[in-house]
Amino acid sequence: MNSKINSSLEERLIFLLVRDNISEADQLIKKSSINYKKLLNIAHSHKVLPLICKKLLHLPNNSELSSEIKDDANKILLKSAAIHAHMKHELHVFDDLCFKNNIDFLLIKGFAVDKSPLRQMNDIDVLIHKKDLDKVFTLLKSNGYTYVGSNILSEKELKNPEIQYNWNNQFQFRVPNSRLTIEVHTNLFEQDRIRLENLKDLLDNVELFFQNPIWDPELKTYIPQKEATLALLCVHSATKRSPSGNTFVLRHIYDIDRILSNGIDSDLFINLCHQFEINYFAHFSLCLTAHILHSKQAKELSAIIEKKLQGPERMLSQIHLRCYRGLGNASILYRKIYALMMPFVIGGGFKKSLRWYREMILPPLWRQEARFGIKRTSPLIYTTYVTGIFLRICMLIKKNLKRNYENE
Repeated sequence: MNSKINSSLEERLIFLLVRDNISEADQLIKKSSINYKKLLNIAHSHKVLPLICKKLLHLPNNSELSSEIKDDANKILLKSAAIHAHMKHELHVFDDLCFKNNIDFLLIKGFAVDKSPLRQMNDIDVLIHKKDLDKVFTLLKSNGYTYVGSNILSEKELKNPEIQYNWNNQFQFRVPNSRLTIEVHTNLFEQDRIRLENLKDLLDNVELFFQNPIWDPELKTYIPQKEATLALLCVHSATKRSPSGNTFVLRHIYDIDRILSNGIDSDLFINLCHQFEINYFAHFSLCLTAHILHSKQAKELSAIIEKKLQGPERMLSQIHLRCYRGLGNASILYRKIYALMMPFVIGGGFKKSLRWYREMILPPLWRQEARFGIKRTSPLIYTTYVTGIFLRICMLIKKNLKRNYENE
């Protein structure tokens, strides 16, 4: 990964803090004029805000921070601790409901990665057996939970969840008297509609996650083995939160680094990658972790897995890595090259490849709604296919002008 990346002072400080390079971070603060409002905004968008606040407040030169920034950081930490306590309480409530009704589940991601209040979280993710889905719907609705679904669903699908069962893998329920969501998974990724990469072996063998689970006495529930969680995070970071889609989030790479630094069984992880056929995704995510966070463990593990890749997979991984251009930025050129190559290398078959290319030209309505803020039920949504490219060019120019202004 040799492409040059021009990071702002704020990005550089975030990287130093996340890597625990405290002395270098201290020197950067001494020598430079840091825009702390901008720094906190970047940290928030990359889901590492509480972590950054904690490290800022404990820097030797934290006297350089204004009282306003210190107050903001302390408020963020208090809020994070409150959210953390609330989520843990609601997890115990959910666990109690499932236990009383003989429903097995695993806690995935989130607390399963890191139980610290410094880990920014949006929801609680659990994995159940697909056969229990109807039972879970009935149980949660009878206890005041509201099915809210996701933004990709149509109104018909929201009202009739059963028609999603063949393709959907995640079902979002709002906790009673709370904005917290519990996301119930029957699998790790969507069977069809969204993910067009070849994840068949992973999705067909999801039951492996239920093998040899670990009981967490603090959480009072089971979590997957660390190696299984690492495999999931690697696929997640190479697909959903990927530089190729300009959806990269620093926290996902930080999670990978945390698991590695706490020690894993490398042979077990490599064996899981082989069973799930996810060597490409593991290699890419570990390389990105090694590059961004200077992780020695990630570098060593990626080198082992690289030997198992075919030539086109190595090439695609390098192109994918070149998509990364820093926090909140990605290469348009390499993203397009990746998009053209992906179906030939790790695609999910001929029909999915056709869909992939079609959606490059005509994205689905739910994606247009998310991009331009026009309801998919409005006739105006169809105008975005004509004006969308010009609007996106304008948005890109505006974003670059703003970045140049902030860096001056």
